[in-house]
Amino acid sequence: LTFEIYNESGGGCANGTTLKSTTLVNDGNWHHVAVTRRNGVVRLFVDGVQEKMGTATADINTTYPLEIGKSVCNFDNFFLNGEIDEVRLWNYARGSSSIAAFKDAVVPASMTGLLAYYDFNNPNAASGQDNTGQTTLTDRTGNQNGILTNFALNGTNSNWIGNPEVTQTWYADADMDGYGDVNMTQIACAQPTGYVANSDDCNDNDGNINPA
Repeated sequence: LTFEIYNESGGGCANGTTLKSTTLVNDGNWHHVAVTRRNGVVRLFVDGVQEKMGTATADINTTYPLEIGKSVCNFDNFFLNGEIDEVRLWNYARGSSSIAAFKDAVVPASMTGLLAYYDFNNPNAASGQDNTGQTTLTDRTGNQNGILTNFALNGTNSNWIGNPEVTQTWYADADMDGYGDVNMTQIACAQPTGYVANSDDCNDNDGNINPA
């Protein structure tokens, strides 16, 4: 996996860096990838583990459109050959412990610092079917929806690949007192192990502290 962060200027790129993971992600399995930048230091995490670090002074406070799965550095036909899900953009550099803790979890759209959240769920699309016109990529924070560009939207490739069935939000119950943590969630059809349906816990590290 290669991650690039650069300034885009007139079709070219400058003041950036390229980080390459040591983990191979083209193995047919889902992988969680996170990138942070703080004080010019860029870190690449794969499946919750930091693998590479570099520096980049690129100013990313720009009006240039954010493109997911496409290089903007003079590679108009350079696209990701893979599947994407659960894309989140934050206004601060998440710590390694937070990245590891939330890599397999769905997060509330109201979380502090969450600027955009694209979960790639479209209730109006059918997996692998004719989804012509279903081009809206919903931002769950309500800040900025995206648009699918140059997708076939028909068949098993270049299309919506699936949507949840009847699901609900489940909350982690680390202290097993029957009350869940509102900040640690999963969305699933069936109750995951260690999760409950309510989010009323006052302190999920102490089973004696709860609303009961």
